[in-house]
Amino acid sequence: MKVIDVPLAKIRIGDRHRRDMGDMDALAANIREMGLLQPIGIDEFFMLVYGARRLVACDSLGWGRIPCVVVKLKSLIAGEYAENEFRKDFTKTERTAIGKAIEEELLAKDRKPGPKSSANADDPVARSVDIAAKRAGFKSAEVERLREERADKTGAA
Repeated sequence: MKVIDVPLAKIRIGDRHRRDMGDMDALAANIREMGLLQPIGIDEFFMLVYGARRLVACDSLGWGRIPCVVVKLKSLIAGEYAENEFRKDFTKTERTAIGKAIEEELLAKDRKPGPKSSANADDPVARSVDIAAKRAGFKSAEVERLREERADKTGAA
């Protein structure tokens, strides 16, 4: 599969079926922080097949070009359907587990010498929990609940 950089202005969106774009600010922030992990898909005529949310987020970040995979399909509609219907989100248990793994990774990095993030700078555990929860897809109310659960288990405040 070949990935090419295409000017955003060249990509045509067409009639999409997704109406609820979700939290675009969070997606844009994630792309700003981590980069675009998955290219969008276009056909040979630069018509968008999949990745509308990523395209909009990258546009909001001021990107002029975006990585694309050129796919050959008999139907753009079938491609949009397949891309969105057959993927699987993490279960709540899986999100919790990956959040914990991210938290442990961040805590290990906090133990190393060097500059630290300013967010919760006085409490590396709270900072790591915040970042891990956001990366795992939890909203702020869920983050607070996770903190409380963690405090109950460890006796930490």
